[in-house]
Amino acid sequence: MISSKNMPKESPAFARKAGSYDLHASVQADAARWLAEWLPQNTSHESCLELGAGTGLFSQYLANRFKQLECTDISPEMLEHCRERLPEANYRVLDAWEAPSWSDPRWDRITSCSLLQWAPSPTAVLQNWSERLNANGRMSLGFFVAPSLPELDQVLNGASPVKWRSTEEWQDAMLATGLELEQMETMTQRYHYPSALEFWKSLHGTGCNVSRRLTIGTLRRLLREYEAAFKSDAGVYATWTFCRAELTK
Repeated sequence: MISSKNMPKESPAFARKAGSYDLHASVQADAARWLAEWLPQNTSHESCLELGAGTGLFSQYLANRFKQLECTDISPEMLEHCRERLPEANYRVLDAWEAPSWSDPRWDRITSCSLLQWAPSPTAVLQNWSERLNANGRMSLGFFVAPSLPELDQVLNGASPVKWRSTEEWQDAMLATGLELEQMETMTQRYHYPSALEFWKSLHGTGCNVSRRLTIGTLRRLLREYEAAFKSDAGVYATWTFCRAELTK
């Protein structure tokens, strides 16, 4: 997870990156593609609510699968890009952490991709979401877990503002809601960049401001150390671990 100081409730960093997000979101695009593998081929009888839709990297896999599809995000700017990608869906600005105040009908399926890792309290959030499910409803969830960006944590001597929960912590949080965890698995993948600076730009390009507390001089030194420690023939690398899970009510 990331602390509330670095990931404010209104997520202005993400909103500011709406126009450039997709250019830097190759990791998130791969995560969306991987989570989509678990979507059933025929779900036309179901209603689906997507939380944290962003620019629609996962939304596009939900297209034409559901009788009713609503894509939501806290950022209107992100939703505008999502609407361009998937005009046939319904859209609404919604804070995914404020589920208890929803006046929505219940849904057959709730989905989110690359959102849940920012949850301030995973069990509470998942419990809130489960209350919006119909009987026998289902959640299809994808999120980043430890070990993600271990290289960054090493360069920052364990002081990285980005702290990821383990798979075991997530499993405990899910089971605590009373939902049935049908399946859960992780995928770890290494991504390469032309330089440490380009890697850093990719983080900022998706709204993840990990250097807010760093001076320019300190940042330059860290980039040099990162490049020296984590460079291969294919370029400077960073490792991500993504988890996908299916839960039923």
